[in-house]
Amino acid sequence: SLRASNASAAIPHIRNTMLSNAKQLIEKYALGKRVAAAVSGGEDSMALLSLLLEYARADELKLVALNVDHCIRPCSAADSAFVEKFCADNGVELIKKVADIPALCRESGRGTESEAHFARKEFFESVLSEGKADMVATAHHARDNAETVLMHLFRGTGLKGLGGMKTLSGGIFRPFLSTEKQEIQNYVKAKNIPFVVDETNADTSYCRNYIRHEILPRIEQRFPCAERAICRAAGFAAEADEIITRGMEQSAITANPDGSVSLGENYLSAPYIFGALALLGKNADIYYTAVDSVQRLAAQKDCARADIGGGITAAREYGKVTFY
Repeated sequence: SLRASNASAAIPHIRNTMLSNAKQLIEKYALGKRVAAAVSGGEDSMALLSLLLEYARADELKLVALNVDHCIRPCSAADSAFVEKFCADNGVELIKKVADIPALCRESGRGTESEAHFARKEFFESVLSEGKADMVATAHHARDNAETVLMHLFRGTGLKGLGGMKTLSGGIFRPFLSTEKQEIQNYVKAKNIPFVVDETNADTSYCRNYIRHEILPRIEQRFPCAERAICRAAGFAAEADEIITRGMEQSAITANPDGSVSLGENYLSAPYIFGALALLGKNADIYYTAVDSVQRLAAQKDCARADIGGGITAAREYGKVTFY
């Protein structure tokens, strides 16, 4: 369903400092760059597109929009058409992708959330690798970050997962990451920005929606500043992870000519395992079960193997564990 927000006298006065954190980040990282805004048509992504459009119109950056039709909902094609019309009306180039997520799930055996995540990631990486943009901007905000940290925590994670999202990482730029949801809503109302509503956002069968609608609100009844506290703790965890990574013995991890990565069996602690997997290109969705599986190989004979998920196999070979 389409909602066009209407500014009214009930909206509090919003100073020029509205979205000031996001503007500071845009001016720090994105000016003079080719920025691709990931736009679903929802409130957050339309706020992001509209804010970046202000800079594009002032010739301070080059803007293109990206849209993925996941084919999950009956309205998904209409939502993509809404984004296409907005871009056409405002002179923004749009790059579209159709990804049949239900069909891909049947092939891979992954869940809907994971498959949609991989489809978007692949799309964004192709845009960057083909030189169509210098960075992909997404509309993840502070609450999204808090939800992500909790999801990682509940699934089992190390410092890297507890660190949550980063403002700029791997070509992905998140200018709203230190911005609260209410501030984005105020901006949308003040600017009368149209957006669509994804009806599945209320479906708590999805893990993120369950945390968003069931877990965080109950936590905030007792701890009103929980979102901010979680994000702050995530920042500390990210800093600690960076310090540990810098202090690691880099010679312990070896990139092999065949594309595999080896780790000395004396270094089978979580930071080194995460480091080896990162070198292999696996930077997300690594949980404690994977670490446990790798560590158990140390007590097994050569040629013992463990499937640690994500298409990666660990094998004990010649005093090392090698990841394929």
